[in-house]
This record gives sequence, C-alpha cells and structure tokens, in this order.
Amino acid sequence: MSDIKNKTSGTPLSETPVTLSIRYNEPMAAKGIVAGVTPTTFEPEREVTRAEFATLMVKTLNITSDAPANFADVGQHDWFYPYVKTAANAGLIVGYDGYFRPDDRITREEMAVIVAKAYAYAGQEAASGGIDKFTDKEMIAQWAYAAVDTVTSAGLIAGMTPDTFEASANTTRAQAVAVLRRFLDAIQ
Repeated sequence: MSDIKNKTSGTPLSETPVTLSIRYNEPMAAKGIVAGVTPTTFEPEREVTRAEFATLMVKTLNITSDAPANFADVGQHDWFYPYVKTAANAGLIVGYDGYFRPDDRITREEMAVIVAKAYAYAGQEAASGGIDKFTDKEMIAQWAYAAVDTVTSAGLIAGMTPDTFEASANTTRAQAVAVLRRFLDAIQ
C-alpha cells in the first residue's frame, strides 16, 4: 500500500505494479497538485484530458487569474473553469477557432507545448538539440516542434522509448505527473 492519500478523504490510494510511478510522485500529491480519481485509486494509465492537464499545470505553477476565459466550450460553472482561464491568461494554452476542447485527450506534443510555455513563464531559458535523438521527429507537428525540442533538451519530457517521442500518443496520468515533477525540480 502506498503512503499517498486522497487529499480530501485521507484514504490511502491503491498500489499495483503499474502504479509504482506514484511513489516517485508522492511530493506532487502532498502539495495538492494531484489526487486520486477516487478515494482509493490513482488510475496512472488513464489518459488525461486537456482540461485536466491545464489544471495540473496551473496547480504546479500555483497561479491564479481573475480575467475570463474566452472559449465557447468552457463555461463559468465547469469544474475546470478557474484553471483553464488562468492557463489561458498566463499564455500557457490557446484554443482552436474559439474552442478549447476541454474533454479531448491531450497528446504528448500538446503537453510539450504547454510545458515549454510554462518553462518560459517560470523564467527558464529554452534549450535545444534533445529532439535529434528521436527517429520519429518528422511526425512531430510543426507547431509543436520547437516546444518538444525545448522540453526534451531540458529533460522535462522523455521519449516513449530512448529513440521515439510518439508525439500523437495520448498522455497518461502517470506521465503527466512525472513531467510536472521534473518541471518543478527544474524551476526550483
């Protein structure tokens, strides 16, 4: 059983061989950045939505904003509204033709763009050259290429294998939390 507890109930989260990454990320749970999806489960292999990742990043940076978010599909009563509006107003996220698509699964390249923007927001300088090791780098979208280079060069996001990035793969909860832990370590 893990030492990680749901921040609301205090109940320990279940641990299986798949959730070993949770132990690596216990400080993130302790800081209230991440919690279980139920009082007893973390679901590390569940894919993360764009709204969930925006929430995690805003909590990681510990920022807020009072300005509204101008996305047609993000309403003031949505649970993620304060986080999405903060991420948008900090310049960490942008939408698609006026929509944020909060329930879409976030891809690794979309995550890389947000992390790279947050890295710059935190005053860190962009690095380069990390992307060169990936044999699938031509599969990374043009709009994400520089961001993937920055975050892989800085050691914030690793490849899915030593030589593949898998840009269009969806991000899991375990991956997202591991990336945000590396991000916090890098900016502190």
